[in-house]
Amino acid sequence: MTDPYWLVERKPYLEKAEIFEGPDLKLTDAHEFCDHSRFCLRAGGIRNLIQKSDDPEARQIAIEEAMICPSGRLVLWDKKTGKSFEKEFEPSLALVHDKQKGCEGPIWVRGGVPIESADSSMYESHNRVTLCRCGKSENKPYCDGSHWMNSQQRLKFRRKWGLSEIK
Repeated sequence: MTDPYWLVERKPYLEKAEIFEGPDLKLTDAHEFCDHSRFCLRAGGIRNLIQKSDDPEARQIAIEEAMICPSGRLVLWDKKTGKSFEKEFEPSLALVHDKQKGCEGPIWVRGGVPIESADSSMYESHNRVTLCRCGKSENKPYCDGSHWMNSQQRLKFRRKWGLSEIK
């Protein structure tokens, strides 16, 4: 279902997510939640790290990268236990300021705070998610990084991940 007031299709996270597997870790990645915070790029990037997840250092960095992804785009799973690596957040909201880009970022919603649409229906609850506060997102109510990206950068990102182009 697509909310007439917002732009996001409301399929559950796991139905949207692409799966990447390494020796010890599995990554679920729902591209449309990306707010471009860039925490997943350290040490060659999370996909590279999960391919080396049998190395304790690479495994630890991958876990840290997934757990600090504010948008919840990335969730890392232990292949042996089937459990996700998630930091426990108290229900809370925070306003993000992106020092590197010199701009205000999204509203960071943590701890499973319920999100209700204008038509009173509920979005899937998440431990962490980022909501647009600039009004420019093409994926409202979620932040898509439009607070700092121009239209060419957004188009390049959408094409990279095979996402449909917004008309």
